[in-house]
Amino acid sequence: MAIDEELDTLFPEVDPVKTAASVTAFFRFRLKRFELMSDYHLRNTLRSPVVDGMPRSQSFSNGIEDAIVSEMADKHVESAHKIVRSVAVAITKCSVHSQRILIGRFILHQSDVHIYNDVLNCDRSEYYRKRQAALNEFADAFQAQRTYYDLHVYEKNETNVRQNRDETAT
Repeated sequence: MAIDEELDTLFPEVDPVKTAASVTAFFRFRLKRFELMSDYHLRNTLRSPVVDGMPRSQSFSNGIEDAIVSEMADKHVESAHKIVRSVAVAITKCSVHSQRILIGRFILHQSDVHIYNDVLNCDRSEYYRKRQAALNEFADAFQAQRTYYDLHVYEKNETNVRQNRDETAT
């Protein structure tokens, strides 16, 4: 196997448009659910320091079934909390322009017009190029946090497509 083929296998080509759409969908539809499940909100976290040792209520169980259900719920809450924390870390790993776009648009829910006019002071087309780059940069930084999610959408390699067709034909 040639070095180019090995690199293609390890680092498949990313479709930047579809990856940006994937990250946008994650921010719009899934992140809010994770924030609600974990009671950890990025809007507060990215604006102020993270406070550790916050008070938590104790749970009391009346039986083995309640304990099992509680443990499963705790694991879901813990997983959701990890994902939301990973989003916060991934955003801070991005460039300053990308942070401004990601926080402004998806955390503070500011309009695109406000961001490109008032925050970045650039024109509309330049903003959308920067926004796509920011979304792709976030996908890379988020993947590095080792969560369960890979927000990248990969381009189909024509060689692999042809090989799969040949294998299914035989």
